[in-house]
Amino acid sequence: MDMFRVRGERYRVSIIAGCVVNIIISFVTYAKYPAVGDNFYSGVIMYWLQQVSVMFIYIPMNVVVIRYANRCFYNSLSYEYDRLNEQLGHKGTEKTADERQQIRNVESTARVGNIMAQTMLCRSMGSFVYSIFHIHTTGTTSVKTPITLRWWVCMGAIGSCVLILQILFLMKRKYFADYNANDSKKSLCAQFVRDVIKVKRASLGRTHKPIGSNYLFIILFIFFFYSIPDGMTNCRYSFHMTKADSTKKHWMRAYTILASLGTVLGPFCYALWMTLAYMFENRRHRRRLQGMLNTVQRLKRNNEDDENSASDDDIDHEDGLRLVDKPYFYSPWQAGTTVITFAGCASWAFGIFFHLIGVMGRYNPNFNYNVFILFDVVVTNACYYFTIVSSIALVVIHCPFNYEASAFTLYSAAFAGTGSVTYPLTSSLASSLGVGSIGWYSSVGKGYWKLLLISIFFRFIPMLFVPGLPKCRADVRMNVENMEGWVVNEENQSRPAIVCTRDVILEEREKPREV
Repeated sequence: MDMFRVRGERYRVSIIAGCVVNIIISFVTYAKYPAVGDNFYSGVIMYWLQQVSVMFIYIPMNVVVIRYANRCFYNSLSYEYDRLNEQLGHKGTEKTADERQQIRNVESTARVGNIMAQTMLCRSMGSFVYSIFHIHTTGTTSVKTPITLRWWVCMGAIGSCVLILQILFLMKRKYFADYNANDSKKSLCAQFVRDVIKVKRASLGRTHKPIGSNYLFIILFIFFFYSIPDGMTNCRYSFHMTKADSTKKHWMRAYTILASLGTVLGPFCYALWMTLAYMFENRRHRRRLQGMLNTVQRLKRNNEDDENSASDDDIDHEDGLRLVDKPYFYSPWQAGTTVITFAGCASWAFGIFFHLIGVMGRYNPNFNYNVFILFDVVVTNACYYFTIVSSIALVVIHCPFNYEASAFTLYSAAFAGTGSVTYPLTSSLASSLGVGSIGWYSSVGKGYWKLLLISIFFRFIPMLFVPGLPKCRADVRMNVENMEGWVVNEENQSRPAIVCTRDVILEEREKPREV
């Protein structure tokens, strides 16, 4: 998918192809219903094809969001440094491949995490609206005539047609454009071959670094993170259905709607945190640049008097860090690998603890499960989806450039494969604690609270492996001294590069006095 390019664009054709396949499947099911919908084998085949088509839509759309987040950062950083260079009156040189890679290493984690959280929030809001519509139109909870599968697939086909029109006419070309050179030696396919050869050499040598090696550790960490036994996600539904009066239609409506509401609150809280982190991070970077500009202007004013000119220590001190803000003003909002991982672990542990409160309510005869479970499903879903968004943010900030689709596919496969590991481990642990068999409608024994306590402890085990993870690109502070020759706008490669370095300040200081 990363290598497929049509008329200088990537991912647009993949999304359209997925929509077309989904439309064909939907209309075939609509025309041949009930021969297709009620038959088990044909239904499985249609369902499998539909899931594949959805992945052709889901993965490229996430890649478009990632590239949009990168572009926002490039344009913002380019604007700040170009404005600084204009005030200094300097002109830059052309960028090189190493310099382009260096500018990507200071990518804003908070900005990317904020945009991905907003994407997850919009998707969860769509699921929330769908759950409200579905719960009022199915035959189990509505007195009206239910909508059959035939009309559901028809609505899905209409939605795919609308998505095709949106992709063709409403999405701008810059979201899909590939600005790599058209030369065969510099094309993306040729770059992919060179990267594969580099991986082979790196596996045999000690000096080369394989492409995507950092991302491989992130994928392994995420697989381990979700493979840890967890009693809440596997037994929560069984506990809810056995303790509450699930036969009431209105209660089931509220339960389903509130469960979808929890999937919205989790990404919303993460997006709010990343928004604050980005605001404070952007403020710090702007102040660093303003401090550099103030230093140069002060050196120009004091150029006539060498005794009053700044020393090297003054220059280092005034590199943007001497301003009013203190370090603790930014520390609570920093979004690094350690902070994001700890937030995900703590959020999931808090959801398990809140669920444990309801489990311990069995010893209180006045405890109303019908009311508590409605709150429990909101809190636990919000905490769980907060953890999911944090893991997606780790994937996004470490995925190799130009291989976003492949990186996100690996994440989806790793996340889906954890179910085959965590379910047997949880079942074995639950049986040893006297919980009983776990499943959707199985009974939960008296040892369930022990399983939840152990699950809370297990949630923080991944923190032991965080120090060995690759460093976030946002953890690399913007060192203005090493930014000479950078150009951060991908579209216009002829723009002036960044030459505001510490050497420029020293040159201003060492200029001879004007007579």
